[in-house]
Amino acid sequence: SLAYAGGYIVVCFGNGDTPMYLDGLTGVKKGEITLGDAQPGSVTNDEGGNLIITSHAEAAGLCNIYKTKSVSQAPVLFHSFENATDVPVGYHVKVHGNIDSDAVIILTHEGIAGVTETSKYTRVVVKGGAVVSTETVDLAGLGLSWGAAPTNTAKVVPASARPEDGVMLCYYSRNIISYVSGTGKIAAEYDLAEVGANGNYNTNCMESKTYNN
Repeated sequence: SLAYAGGYIVVCFGNGDTPMYLDGLTGVKKGEITLGDAQPGSVTNDEGGNLIITSHAEAAGLCNIYKTKSVSQAPVLFHSFENATDVPVGYHVKVHGNIDSDAVIILTHEGIAGVTETSKYTRVVVKGGAVVSTETVDLAGLGLSWGAAPTNTAKVVPASARPEDGVMLCYYSRNIISYVSGTGKIAAEYDLAEVGANGNYNTNCMESKTYNN
């Protein structure tokens, strides 16, 4: 996973190694971030300059969300929740908004290779810089499900910093971008086959940001 913080690109391999940071213009490696007590499963950044680090949690494990403003400043714990599902979480995190004010954090659960797929994501809603709700959502009723990394896991992304605006997702090998509204229904879809994406087209990486209104 990738993040941007203080002019640097942060790269997290998700294998337990300390994330490294690169010059944002040249790509030259500058070093490793100061990790403190954080355990890196995934990284991202919000729109307020925060570098966000999540830990990886197996079923019934604790998933921690950390934040920092600098690659050289040890992150602090922002929020923790118990993974009350039967599938892992923490390798895929997306944030829309600013966690110092209002934001939606989405952590996509992943399937277990050779065992099960999943349809779940956990949504953390932030208002006024504080977490006001943590909810695991299951999309199985919509016929959406994905497997494990690296090939056909999904990355669910929030459509905005307002939870009522819903989420978007796409994954191999369905390769259809789905917009799930805040009411939990598929409100729109776009089949990537229309632009030449065949069964081998891997579309499990998405992002959503707001700019220029």
